[in-house]
Amino acid sequence: MLNVRRTSQVCFYKRLFKQIMYQCDYCLVVGDKAHFQLVLWDAEHYNPYFITKNGRQQLNHSEYQINIRDMDAGKYKS
Repeated sequence: MLNVRRTSQVCFYKRLFKQIMYQCDYCLVVGDKAHFQLVLWDAEHYNPYFITKNGRQQLNHSEYQINIRDMDAGKYKS
């Protein structure tokens, strides 16, 4: 099971590699200046639907504060 999860993570990253604008230990920003998305994860969740913890299989929703600087004026969707 671990190999399947690891392979899925690698495939996910390779698909996005050419579109990565920023990355750190817990976040990727993918896309371009006109259209981008934030991908966040923690130790238990790589993305909202890919649970890596073997315990309870329910999604835990957490609240995050994201500070974004130097944005161009315009309309943004959350």
